[in-house]
Amino acid sequence: MAGHNPGGWRFDLEDIDGLLAGQMPSTEIAMSLELPFERPAELDPRGWSTIRNQGQEGSCQGHAIVAAGEMCYLAKSEKYRAFSPDVAYYRTQVRDGIRGDNGSTISGGMWVAANEGFCPEEAMPYSDRYNPSDVPKNVLDLCKPFKVHKYSVLKTYADVVEWLGRGFGGVSWGISWSVSVDAQGFITWRPGGGGGHANALLGYGGPLDSDGLPEFIWDKNSWSPSWGLAGWGRFKRAMFEKTAADRNTVIVGISDMEVVVPRKVWAEGNPWGGKRQTA
Repeated sequence: MAGHNPGGWRFDLEDIDGLLAGQMPSTEIAMSLELPFERPAELDPRGWSTIRNQGQEGSCQGHAIVAAGEMCYLAKSEKYRAFSPDVAYYRTQVRDGIRGDNGSTISGGMWVAANEGFCPEEAMPYSDRYNPSDVPKNVLDLCKPFKVHKYSVLKTYADVVEWLGRGFGGVSWGISWSVSVDAQGFITWRPGGGGGHANALLGYGGPLDSDGLPEFIWDKNSWSPSWGLAGWGRFKRAMFEKTAADRNTVIVGISDMEVVVPRKVWAEGNPWGGKRQTA
């Protein structure tokens, strides 16, 4: 969350070594990127991904990993299914050993997504009110079919665009939250301020540069539709690269695939087709 509130993304507690050790081998991702494929010129997630409001709860990491997981499910099934940010947040806190509404880590959330899975939203709807009781076993059992199989720690703008555009899955990231957003949803990030906050990166758009990369990446926030562009922000390439280079930034692409390869459905067009909106 904004400021130095401890109830957001806990970059001070991140297990970066563990996150790096558990990711898919660099040789595997390199082979996946070398496979011939023409990614879509744009991916606009606003037609399918619902903006939520975390309210006063420090559950941003739960919202971010769930949004990335929802994109995985959409890419796999061509159908949207909502997952529960509450379950993702509470189970990550158990993994992290964090008590009270004091945030969670991306590394912990990644472990939960891979080992326990995502919970269908209807089993534990998001309440925006912190409930420290653990998730019942019958609810945990519902998570098992929705596990993440692979993930990769991403570093650059091109990494994120390729991960999304090839249909590998969604992206969760955490940054030092010192940003402003203009009326068109474009984000300005400044180093050295703010507490940690996690969002999801789910698409891209705008004119293509000479090297084929789009103008901006879509950033999904969890501060209700009143923030930014109806809940969304746009990171232009230079600003994103500046943010990605910060020592506190962590970017993780997740995938439901055991063997990560470009989705065939992508070659036939954007799977959420006519739902694109214009700014």
